Amino acid sequence: MTMGGGTIHVLYVDSGPPSAGDISRRLESARESLRVTTVDSGSVDALSTELADCVVCDCALSDPSAAELLEAVREEDTEVPLVLFTDDVGGRTADESIPSFVDAYVPKQGEGRDHERLLGRIEDLVSRHRSETNYREVFEKAAVAMSVRDPETGRFLDVNERYCELTGYSRGELIGRTSEEVGGEHAGYTADRAHELLRQTIEEGSQTVEWVNERRDGTSVRVQATLKPAEIDGQTRVLVSLHDVTDQREREADLERKNDLFERTQRIGHIGGWELDVETDELRWTDEVRRILGVPPDFDPDPDGVVEWFHPDDQPTVREAFSRSVIEGEPYDIEARVTTDDGDTRWVRIRADPQTTGDGQRRIRGTVRDITDRKRREELLHELHHRTRELIRAETPTEIAHIAVETAEETLGLPLSGIHLDDGDGTLRAAAVTDAVREHVGENPDYDRSSTDHGDELAWEVFESGESRLIEDIDTNGDLDIDSAIRSGLVYPLGDHGVFITSSPDPEQFGEEEQAFAEMLAATTTAALDRAKREQRYDAIFNQTFQFTGLTQPDGTLTEANDTALTFVDATREEVTGKPLWETPWFQYDDDTRQLARDAVERARAGGFFRGELPIVGGDGEEIITDFSLRPVTDETGQVIMLVPEGRDITELKEREAELERKNEQLEEFASVVSHDLRNPLAVASGHLELALEEYDDDNLEYVKEAHDRMESLIDDLLALARQGTSVDERRVVDLEATVRRSWRTVETGDATLRVASNGSFEADPSRLGQLFENLFRNAVEYAGNAPTVTVGVLDDGDGFYVEDDGPGIPPERRDRVFEAGHTTSETGTGFGLRIVERIATAHGWTIVVTEGADGGARFEVTGVEMRVDGKTV
Repeated sequence: MTMGGGTIHVLYVDSGPPSAGDISRRLESARESLRVTTVDSGSVDALSTELADCVVCDCALSDPSAAELLEAVREEDTEVPLVLFTDDVGGRTADESIPSFVDAYVPKQGEGRDHERLLGRIEDLVSRHRSETNYREVFEKAAVAMSVRDPETGRFLDVNERYCELTGYSRGELIGRTSEEVGGEHAGYTADRAHELLRQTIEEGSQTVEWVNERRDGTSVRVQATLKPAEIDGQTRVLVSLHDVTDQREREADLERKNDLFERTQRIGHIGGWELDVETDELRWTDEVRRILGVPPDFDPDPDGVVEWFHPDDQPTVREAFSRSVIEGEPYDIEARVTTDDGDTRWVRIRADPQTTGDGQRRIRGTVRDITDRKRREELLHELHHRTRELIRAETPTEIAHIAVETAEETLGLPLSGIHLDDGDGTLRAAAVTDAVREHVGENPDYDRSSTDHGDELAWEVFESGESRLIEDIDTNGDLDIDSAIRSGLVYPLGDHGVFITSSPDPEQFGEEEQAFAEMLAATTTAALDRAKREQRYDAIFNQTFQFTGLTQPDGTLTEANDTALTFVDATREEVTGKPLWETPWFQYDDDTRQLARDAVERARAGGFFRGELPIVGGDGEEIITDFSLRPVTDETGQVIMLVPEGRDITELKEREAELERKNEQLEEFASVVSHDLRNPLAVASGHLELALEEYDDDNLEYVKEAHDRMESLIDDLLALARQGTSVDERRVVDLEATVRRSWRTVETGDATLRVASNGSFEADPSRLGQLFENLFRNAVEYAGNAPTVTVGVLDDGDGFYVEDDGPGIPPERRDRVFEAGHTTSETGTGFGLRIVERIATAHGWTIVVTEGADGGARFEVTGVEMRVDGKTV
């Protein structure tokens, strides 16, 4: 059934006199959006309702073939609305005569207005049917947890898959039960309160509340629940959508904790002392008080003029506190502004403690502390709180980025700042940067994942590791070689969104205070981006992706396409929806692509998954290669209810693959040539050396022989290293112990002993896996000392295997270098063995690291391996 635009397609089945044609014309004349197709009831076997939004049967129930006709129509489509249009109910009531599967009965009254009543029933049925269809699609596809509740009983009537994932309950465990039975109760979040909210929603309309649910495993999840009244199947229900805000609340609490901690933290500052002799009116200051006020060390304070140092607005407070201290002996602790000798305004904290000496003399001793920085921080925190509210209210990542950058520049005084967000295609793009950044760089800087530039690598290192980075001075940092006027900087990760970067043309410009405020801004920005991401997923299923995405009916008829897909082919939704997938613009490259679409639909509608490479020509003539897939979406019975086509542009990937293949071929050719050109003269030299050894007994000739042997080993290892591919083409299940023992036999192990501690199986290229073990064994035999024991086994967590010896081990400072080509500490080693091991592991998609063994020897651990132990995947 096609749901394209507002057009209603009616199939009019006529078994009566020729008056049906007149009814059809009147229906079409009454509505421009109505299309009527009339067929004869004699063609009942050929009826097809695939393109009909409604079927009208014009027949007399007294006709024996009428029931057969109605049943045939219903068998063609079990969901399409079916209307019986007749003036004959066979002498019985309509309820007795009309089959239960007929959706509406419209009697003929012969007054010339029959078509109007028929039109009204058609529009009502189609509208209701479309609403129900759209509701189910949205309900099942929704990116948030949703449930349908009975407002009277509070029971669950329906839940989607997301709701089950969120709560841990299956659909069967939820349907028909109440919150009291499956949701648990917490203080303020009871089943009675939940039922009350359902009733309030019906009476007062939609509402949003925060709630605590208990999962099936007993853990709690905090959610934001949106309750909306809805008419479903003719009944008033409440549609409840849940957003998991547990992490968000934890981050907000953590952020609040940091803000509170920061507000309470006082930076260590200079404190000056003072003393007033009340009897003699003599005032003494320490040098630190003079420094705070900006006066020279020999400045002699005048007690009568001290108040004049304070800001006019603060003088009454200071004068009153000082007077009570002198007259009544009251201590005081106040904060006020002073004007320094050079005209600057600073905040100080003045404390006073009146005392009486043993001989009865009165004096006041106190301190003056410069709290200007603290006051400034308080103002900054206040402004940050204000900006935080703006960030949380922002709706898009771009808007959030601009507010964050403005905050960095205007509030924190960080003029060279920018927010760079991951575009999902290997680039951290500048979402917002200050004008000063553009002046320094000349453009909005982006950071490419594949770039070897140290600035790009630094940004991606922080983003992928989640660890912030402080650069105190680029000129003295040996890890960074950046050609820039920038000397120092901070880089903070923003979760899975991107990075916040702030920098300075001067070295060492980011102390603890700058780092603390920058971290607070980064944390707030991350929380805002998380919220925006969740809302965008909820509000827009398709249009926030760089991929081509759509929806089709099981027969391949396109019902939706996202903006990315439409923009590329320069088409509108109206132009493409309602067409079979193979007739849409994305599949018009040639006949093969159209057939590919047909084959994909056939496989997916049968419940299978289709994936293949698809060439597409855009509206501007651009040709790309896409990774195209078509997957089925099924209901709870397993019936396919829709198909989801997706396409990802892999043009650059295919080009890189082709370039890599070309380079590999060149490398293979080069390796073969080098091997031939090196081995031939080496063989000649070795031959002459053998003759010389037969004739002369000279130690120097033995040294030459050893050099020849080393050159032969170097050639072998260089060839092996050059021919190690970056991927594995053919894998099969291998047995760890069998492979290990087979490899051990091919290596000269001398007095070494092999021990297999545990066994398992996994998929690998047997030949290249053998090379991996052979090189690890050679390494152990050569470096582990006399008669070493080499142990091989499955890692305790089942994530891979290890090879360990009981030799002296590898010092920690050298472990990062052992896989470098040419690295060796042996006079006879080539330095390529462990490099080959790493290449083989990487080609399999594994990771290899070196650490310390149980007996202090070298231990190589290979992880990322899908191990099977006793026939079970670990």
